[in-house]
Amino acid sequence: MSYQFPSDIQARLDAFLQAGGFQSEDDVIRHAIAALVQIESEKRKRWNERNRMAEDDFANGRMEPLDREQFWHEMREQLMREGAIQ
Repeated sequence: MSYQFPSDIQARLDAFLQAGGFQSEDDVIRHAIAALVQIESEKRKRWNERNRMAEDDFANGRMEPLDREQFWHEMREQLMREGAIQ
């Protein structure tokens, strides 16, 4: 199966091949996909750890219900201090 890559991606593939680190486009793509799998795996691990910490905080009474009015008040104040809104 052959695939026509968009020109920007083809240019990047060609640059990797010309640099000499890879033998074929397939090698570049395999390496890129392996890197993406690693990145996504690390993101999932961080997400799961943060959720575990939040669940632990909740179970041990270290969380309070969200006061929406207070949240939006503080958010508006912060955005005004940063000059994002007036």
